[in-house]
Amino acid sequence: MITVEDGLREDSRGIYGTQKPVDIDVYGFAFRDWLLEGELIDSIAVTVPAGLTKIGELLNTEPINDPVQGTFPTNTVVLVWITGGVVNTEYTLLFRVITDSSPARDKTFELRIKIK
Repeated sequence: MITVEDGLREDSRGIYGTQKPVDIDVYGFAFRDWLLEGELIDSIAVTVPAGLTKIGELLNTEPINDPVQGTFPTNTVVLVWITGGVVNTEYTLLFRVITDSSPARDKTFELRIKIK
């Protein structure tokens, strides 16, 4: 998981994001480690539950260079912009990708709405 925002936390259930209901935050899910050598994502779909609003989603069209995690090649990171939610509520986002050589792969991400 990468994020353009700095709202990521980790607990015994894994990595999760937090945001205020009025925020529009962008989260990126890196599929680099789940793809085979040379495999690229062809299509994406991010499903958000009722109560959240997805502003947009996209697949990286250029490499993303991160000083800590290294380079994420083109077509390996799904970005999604999210707003809304109810304070003290947890939501599960579903990231689904289809690659040029495999069936759909799903990853989930927990988003907790807080007052930061």
